[in-house]
Amino acid sequence: MEVLARIAIGAAKGLEDGKVQKLSKACGASFLVMVFSFAKDGPAQACECFSRQIVRGEPSNVVSDLITKIDAGGDFDELTDKLPHENLERYLESCISAP
Repeated sequence: MEVLARIAIGAAKGLEDGKVQKLSKACGASFLVMVFSFAKDGPAQACECFSRQIVRGEPSNVVSDLITKIDAGGDFDELTDKLPHENLERYLESCISAP
């Protein structure tokens, strides 16, 4: 049973990482890079942090829809702006001021 649990956890982590990678790449070509240029660890790390926050904080159907629209050429800034603003503020703050 423990082996199966580890496999399931690894698969879930891999799926999350794949989503984060797609969003991070889109973030890296977005307006947010200018905002993240002030982040302690730089824009690339801040984009990864922001993307992970979205993947972990938003419902899976919202994340899947976001990725689908980005893959189809949608604008990252416009698409993420449709997420709840209080969530976006929390994600941004945690990634800009992360120790």
